[in-house]
Amino acid sequence: MTKPTVEKTTWQINVPIFKNVLILKQMLIAIGIPFGAVILFLLFNAFRSGSKDAYYGIGLILLLFISGILLLMVAFGGQYAVAFEMDEKGITCRSQDRYRRKSKVIGFLTVFLSLFSKSPTAAGAGLLGQSRHTVRIKWSDICKVKFYPKYRTILVKENALNSLGIFCTKENYTTIETYIKKRLIV
Repeated sequence: MTKPTVEKTTWQINVPIFKNVLILKQMLIAIGIPFGAVILFLLFNAFRSGSKDAYYGIGLILLLFISGILLLMVAFGGQYAVAFEMDEKGITCRSQDRYRRKSKVIGFLTVFLSLFSKSPTAAGAGLLGQSRHTVRIKWSDICKVKFYPKYRTILVKENALNSLGIFCTKENYTTIETYIKKRLIV
């Protein structure tokens, strides 16, 4: 579904969330490290004090983690639906409409329910989830590119905190890789 022109290339893809190495690495960083730190802290306290109460906390954290995975599977079918556009100015990544609609509903529910539970952290998470449905990186702002041909994925870094995963189809990976290399003279 690639539509190349002289100036622009566009395509859409549904990326399996739990089968893509780049997505799994990002999830490990975003979710695994905080959850892991809390679990280690609770285990340390349980061993030090001899109390079994920390195990209930660990159980609740694991239940929340599994519930989150199930929510992703049910709400989004375990896939990230995304559209890409590359032109002479840069790379644009947009959530596909149906994915964006579902994500907005979940974000709204998160904010709404967090108000009842008086949890500003959850409200903030719900609002942040709505902020990155469209990401644009200019060619001149790209500082690093990593190619993962085995996974048909390209990671473009704007800076240490902002990166964009470009997911390609079997048919267009080579074309997109060449397009990026020519633009950046990698």
